[in-house]
Amino acid sequence: MALPKVAVPTYSINLPSDGSIIEFRPFLVKEEKILLLGIKQAAEMEDLTLAQSHLIKTFKAILKECILTKGYDLEEAPVFDLEYIFINIRAKSVGEIVEPTYTCSCGTPVEVQVNLTEIEVTQPKDKKMTVDLGGGVGIKMKYPKADIMEKLVYSTEEVDKIFSILIHCIDYIFDSETTFKASEYEESELITFLEELPKDAFQNIQDFFEDMPHTEYTAEADCPEGKETFTIRQLSDFFV
Repeated sequence: MALPKVAVPTYSINLPSDGSIIEFRPFLVKEEKILLLGIKQAAEMEDLTLAQSHLIKTFKAILKECILTKGYDLEEAPVFDLEYIFINIRAKSVGEIVEPTYTCSCGTPVEVQVNLTEIEVTQPKDKKMTVDLGGGVGIKMKYPKADIMEKLVYSTEEVDKIFSILIHCIDYIFDSETTFKASEYEESELITFLEELPKDAFQNIQDFFEDMPHTEYTAEADCPEGKETFTIRQLSDFFV
């Protein structure tokens, strides 16, 4: 005779990118073990990009199990959507309050109380997905996906990491007459295109990323020298 199973509640949220609704369940004990191991391993990594990539891989494994909406493609989702989903799953699974430890300006480790249900995705107003490069040439951009962040683990140079993100976020390049789909060109060709841009045009591309939607939370903590404010943005920072 099979053992009984405990019913698990389901929840729904609106995605920051397009407002669509997805359903999810809390993670189970077996998934919590995967999460705790992933966080521990990431915390031991000196390379922050490597740690972030490892965490994203861990989070994706859990999301695949906990997202109940049929047809939702994790590989096509922007990173900030996945971060928002995971934070909400974590809140429903273990509790809404986490107390990560940070080092304040005087060098003292302090605990910061974070309410996961209050974390929002900061959305820039009138965000444009096209970047003007001048001379009638432009780029239609797309937000980075989780698989891009995972691939960065294989890039050792910081410049290579930046270019890897950039070329994977190009949807197409266009001028007054033609559209050039990035998917139809080799990575080396796209890198050469970026390398041959004037500096001000390349800065316009960088500005696109600096103004990208992201999870953010501001909290205060007591420090020996008084109150200190912490702004938390990276997903890993919510659980360190």
